[in-house]
Amino acid sequence: MRKAIELGINAFDTAESYGNGESEKVLGEAITQYSRGDLFIITKISPQHLRPEHLEKAVKASLSRLNLSYVDLVLAHAPNNYVPVVNTAKAMEDLVRKGLTRYVGVSNFPLPMLREFREHLSRTDVAANEMHYNLLFRDVEEEVLPYMVKENIPLLAYDPLGLGYLVGRREVRDEYRWYYLAKDKVVELLEPLVSEVREVSSKLSVTPAQLLLGWVMGKGAFPIFSTTNDLHLEEDVKARPIEVDLDSVSRQVWKELLQMGML
Repeated sequence: MRKAIELGINAFDTAESYGNGESEKVLGEAITQYSRGDLFIITKISPQHLRPEHLEKAVKASLSRLNLSYVDLVLAHAPNNYVPVVNTAKAMEDLVRKGLTRYVGVSNFPLPMLREFREHLSRTDVAANEMHYNLLFRDVEEEVLPYMVKENIPLLAYDPLGLGYLVGRREVRDEYRWYYLAKDKVVELLEPLVSEVREVSSKLSVTPAQLLLGWVMGKGAFPIFSTTNDLHLEEDVKARPIEVDLDSVSRQVWKELLQMGML
């Protein structure tokens, strides 16, 4: 994380649920030596904490783990269908008034819920919606992304590299079996798409990861990537928006995966 800051990265995304709070602790330790105003810290509050009586307590617990007095952006990690959207929206807006966060937003909110959330904000607006988006998982293109681009609301795209499987990763470890693509048969079915990504990236003189990150940026979204490899980090931070047609193979692979019941 410190190397990322040295390379120009200033925004970090975490959540209270990542490692049961351990991610926030590690991030808090990593950024201690830097000027607070130079960083943009995002954390997400779990659905079970979106009731007004739980929300502020959860945010303060995150701040304690991060060793910060405020975060730049708090997101509702996912909708809670048992909590009225109006209640969560009002309570989150109150976090801004109390100085616990500069901005509020949502994550994994479909368009109707995003609109409803915005309707109940009176002193601020949704600063972002964080959604699953990459070359293969493209549901957001139907409604959410066009709306957000039109309304000038950033879409933060998590998993832009498909946990590495879209750039050729083949290892399937037990701890990743929950993930859509972490199945031996899926890895095989992805090969035509991985091959196309490699071919196009070679023609454009970029790495496959830079191509996929740039593709997301070219669609008007902001990719959230992660790596534990120094070389990959140095490459990934150089990604720039790329407008390139990769639809035919990606949509065919998606169709095959659906037909085989692999997703």
